[in-house]
Formats: sequence, structure tokens, C-alpha cells
Amino acid sequence: MNQPIRLAEHPLLGPFERGPEVEFSFEGTPVTAHAGESLGAALLAAGIRTLRVSRRGEPRGLYCAIGQCLECRVVVEGAGMRRACLTPVEAGMVVRRHRDPRGSRAHDR
Repeated sequence: MNQPIRLAEHPLLGPFERGPEVEFSFEGTPVTAHAGESLGAALLAAGIRTLRVSRRGEPRGLYCAIGQCLECRVVVEGAGMRRACLTPVEAGMVVRRHRDPRGSRAHDR
């Protein structure tokens, strides 16, 4: 993982109001986030870019960040597949990368 990156202020909107810190896990690694932010924002801030693996084995992550493209799919324990850009962080969440169950050869069929 890279060094955590999180903006504290927007040039036009001013400082961000943040919820309390919460912790969840991604691929077994603890991640600190702020209540109310999306999984996608929290993972990006933690330096995690690859959120899923395509059928061909290619890394995928946040793309549109508005829930249209499905590139940021993750698996949330107890809730199944979710879009990280739309899913609010909750304390104790267990999240892992989404991997296409059909494997890398399914794309060529």
C-alpha cells in the first residue's frame, strides 16, 4: 500500500467535515476511514488502487466514482458484491477484491 492520502480542504468548498474514524479490513489489512465516506474513497485514501480483478486478470479500480461503470466492485462479507463508490464505510466491515468466478479464459469463449 502507498502512503495514505486524504484531502483536508477543497479550494472552493473549504474544509471537509469528517465523521469519526472507523476501521474495516480489506484483503485482511486494517484500513482507517471516516464514518460516512464511501469504501472507494477510504480505499483510495489508504493508497489501495486495485479493487477487483477482471476476467483477463487485469486490475480494476475506481473509474467513474458515481456507480455507473461497475469497475469498483468489491465483496463485502455478509452483503455480497457491492460498488465501492456507493457503499458507505461501516466499522468492522470485512471487504475483499471481487474476482470473476469464470476465470481468465471465460472472456475468450
